Amino acid sequence: MGADTAKDIAAFDLTPVLNTPEDIAAWADHGRATGGAAAILSLDTGMRRLGLSPAGIFLGPDFHYDLSRPGAALYGVSRSTGAPKKMKQAVGLKGKILQIRVVDSESTVGYGATQSVPAGSRLATVAAGYADGYLRSLGNRGHGYAAGVKVPVVGRVSMDLVTFDISAVPPHAIGTGDDIDMICEQHTIDDLADEAGTIGYEILTALGQRYARTYTGGGVPAGGDRS
Repeated sequence: MGADTAKDIAAFDLTPVLNTPEDIAAWADHGRATGGAAAILSLDTGMRRLGLSPAGIFLGPDFHYDLSRPGAALYGVSRSTGAPKKMKQAVGLKGKILQIRVVDSESTVGYGATQSVPAGSRLATVAAGYADGYLRSLGNRGHGYAAGVKVPVVGRVSMDLVTFDISAVPPHAIGTGDDIDMICEQHTIDDLADEAGTIGYEILTALGQRYARTYTGGGVPAGGDRS
């Protein structure tokens, strides 16, 4: 940023985002000449793209100033944000069970017959699929929680459906119409991302519009609804 750029920013009543020590020095010179002006400091969080390095909001409140941008950490993503400890999950994902079946003989599950289950297995078919952003790569790799028990995805994820093996869940503890937790405190965004071979950012941005959304804990955001 040069002196002319600083003047243009001020002329249009803009707030600059400062990425380098040179930007800070130029804006400070402008502020001293004009009586002061606000700015936003961009801090490199470890991706080596834009921002001052090294720094970040996890360094403590002395570095927060008036406004901090936590990025995906706001939703509970920990591994790719540099969080020093596991973040609390702010997003949960539930899938409703459409049908439960008991397999009477060893059988394969899903398209392509990529996974077989033994006789006596109990399978729950859930209303979610890759059309909803539950990634296809989670086939035979993903997990959820049913009645507090960790349950694996069996077979490929299809467009609208995914199947979990709920054999380890007591039969009386879950039934048709109940939910399987696909993102929760026990199975975080990061856990699901690891299973899919991706990062939490992609998991969050992939979640589709067919999911009903419920906002809790802080009221309804402006323009939002509870559907």
